[in-house]
Amino acid sequence: MTSKSFMDAPETEMESGKYDVGDELDMTLDLEGMPIETHVRWEDTQYASIQFDSPIHITATLPLSMTPEELQEHFRLFPQQLQAGIERVLGAGRDELFEEGRPNSHQRSVIQIFGRDRRVVYVRGDDKPVLNEDEYIVSVPRGDDWMSAEISILDDLTRRLRTELELEKERVLRESGLSPIHEPMFYFDSSLDCPALTSLQTGFVTFSPALVYYDLSYVRFVGASVTVRLLVGEDQAGYEALMDRLMPDWRDIEMDTEEDPSSTIDIRMLS
Repeated sequence: MTSKSFMDAPETEMESGKYDVGDELDMTLDLEGMPIETHVRWEDTQYASIQFDSPIHITATLPLSMTPEELQEHFRLFPQQLQAGIERVLGAGRDELFEEGRPNSHQRSVIQIFGRDRRVVYVRGDDKPVLNEDEYIVSVPRGDDWMSAEISILDDLTRRLRTELELEKERVLRESGLSPIHEPMFYFDSSLDCPALTSLQTGFVTFSPALVYYDLSYVRFVGASVTVRLLVGEDQAGYEALMDRLMPDWRDIEMDTEEDPSSTIDIRMLS
């Protein structure tokens, strides 16, 4: 039996693909930018087999005719097979698979979504972020495209915020039985220094994306508030009466959030 290094082996031998039974080689497979330490052993067999020792180490048994380059090319073309095998055999979550070697400077450890802290888990892939009970799973394209990952976070949080605001708008319109002069149209502006700006003349409502960090009860209050304002206009008594009917605890929600010294949120209206 001989032990060889992928880096030190003679180039002619690597090109020839001629190996003896029991030859061994240590190499590093590249799983879309993630290094997977690999111990290769050649045997008198017709098929290659892979044993997953840990999320970052595998043992490969190859037929005598197969070269290390062919093994790497296989996983370059079908990287999901290697990743799926690691997760299936070890039961390792995608977060454990990607835990190794990620740049901490690009990593969010915790993110607040609707008033709750969620642990951020980075995984390799192109999927949309997934929100679980206590985790927020973010895919990083190609394993190093952190800019795209950050954009996907912002897009996803804005989408979740829009969904909650739209649901609250529909609830207010349905339960009030009233119709606004202008159909409410929701937009988002990251430069906004207040939760919402409402235009009675157009029905346009601009929200700050930062609302997604606040408690869900406050997000729903803001959604209800701007919709009610579009229904009653500048009639403050009518506004308070309708809010009392549709959201009886709205004053407590507003006070608890806006009197918090750490909060600078206020509600503004454009006539």
